[in-house]
Amino acid sequence: MSISDLNTVTDDPFAGKVYDVCICGAGPAGITLARKLSKQFDVCLLEAGGMEFSRESQNFYKGSNTGESYFLLDHCRMRHFGGSSAVWGGACRLLDAVDFAKKPYVQYSGWPIGKQDLDPYVAEASEILDTDLKAQTIRYPIQPVNGWPPAVPGMEETEFHLSRSEPYGIPTHFGHKYADEVKQNERIDCFINAAVVDVMLDDALRNVTAFEVSNFLKNRYRVNGRYFVIAAGGIENPRILLNANKQKPAGVGNDQDLVGRFFADHPHQYLGEFILQDETEAVAQKDPAFNQNVGYAFAGRYLTPTREGMLQKQELTYSLGLNPPSSKLVNQNDTDFKSKIRSIVCTTDTLRSAAEWLKGGTVSCVQWTDGYLALQAEQEPNPESRITLTEAQDDFGMPRLNLHWQFTQLDKQTIKNSAFGAAKAFAETNSGRVRLQKWLLEEDMHVPGYGEGTASIIAGPHHMCTTRMSDDPKEGVVDKNLKVYGTDNLYMGGSSVFATGGFSNPTFTIVQLSLRLAEHLDDVMTSSSVA
Repeated sequence: MSISDLNTVTDDPFAGKVYDVCICGAGPAGITLARKLSKQFDVCLLEAGGMEFSRESQNFYKGSNTGESYFLLDHCRMRHFGGSSAVWGGACRLLDAVDFAKKPYVQYSGWPIGKQDLDPYVAEASEILDTDLKAQTIRYPIQPVNGWPPAVPGMEETEFHLSRSEPYGIPTHFGHKYADEVKQNERIDCFINAAVVDVMLDDALRNVTAFEVSNFLKNRYRVNGRYFVIAAGGIENPRILLNANKQKPAGVGNDQDLVGRFFADHPHQYLGEFILQDETEAVAQKDPAFNQNVGYAFAGRYLTPTREGMLQKQELTYSLGLNPPSSKLVNQNDTDFKSKIRSIVCTTDTLRSAAEWLKGGTVSCVQWTDGYLALQAEQEPNPESRITLTEAQDDFGMPRLNLHWQFTQLDKQTIKNSAFGAAKAFAETNSGRVRLQKWLLEEDMHVPGYGEGTASIIAGPHHMCTTRMSDDPKEGVVDKNLKVYGTDNLYMGGSSVFATGGFSNPTFTIVQLSLRLAEHLDDVMTSSSVA
């Protein structure tokens, strides 16, 4: 009944104890699991970082990148109690039924479970995340008024809801919301600064017997248990499995060389700006969803392909945001020198093209237009987009990792289709005109990376699919109940188990999956106790 700092212990706090469940990671997945399972079982919750951010802890996330331009890996996730819920934007949306289905033109698509398997957990996940989602994903036909929003063939509207915890109205921070509850829970022993550095197996190499953990003083301890869950994030989950290679040289759960493969994110791209006809602009100016944060969604109107439209075009799913220029949301200082120069450049297309030629890149004019197009897209499952270990080591002597993020041709074609489809609809409905980013016009399109052109946010960062679920161990690392193939008592939590990513932000689905896993483990442990 405590949250203990492993850096300050004098004796072995795990000596003589065998927990019912040992959970690695105290983020949304791990804390949700611990809270649910502790109603009947003794739980050990292990967090690699402290109670708050520290550079010393964050340093363990450092790695290299040989793929598409990406964020620095130690800037992507937070390594402390509460995890990345400390910094997330709060967007909540259910995955659609079609996201779970097999697409005939997408190899490796399809989950071994369906939306109906997660729907029973919507209400509880909504309470946990302080949002108001219902079991039915909201989609509705586009209903233009004087061309706003423009009717794009094969598209419909959708919404993102927001997590808002009181009293501050900010997205739910699991560390702040649940720390006191964890401290007071008699069936949870939580340890911070307790990094899992090895997964120990029995002689048959199927049963996990213990997690080996280390504090920052490099003192190591064994945490013994009956069942084990790794819920440390989409990058650290595969890293822990790959580094557990003393007994299995390829790593635990990696008999098929799939751990770390299929890395996916949600590409975020600024596609271009639009101007509206006078009648259309008058409607948009009065549209509260377009001009302010209305509580259930971010400012903007969000379009997504219908199931029929997506299958007909043989593309991936995505959300296309029709967003207001930042000047409508934030008071901008237009009198500084750079703003004056930009306003002059943006007055005509000729001046802007000349400026782009001199710059060798794109010039953004969004503040001087009526809005812009922003994309959040799905990625095709790709085994060559992956995480591997390197020769570099962290302070625990564990190999750091390398990310090799890749785009497939289908990824690129989906991005291009979304942009051109919207631009065509603006023109054909006489709603306005779209100026697309120049990179979209390239035949062999290069998707801008971090800092290229107007790209500052290139992805979620939502790390998914690196220990993906599948009914076939030749295509996934965990089964439909999130148990690691080749083991009897090791499970994975978090977005690393996603089979595909859809376009919805992952946190809500992570909590749903955690609640489902807790229910499964409850059944398994209760049955084994009775037997």
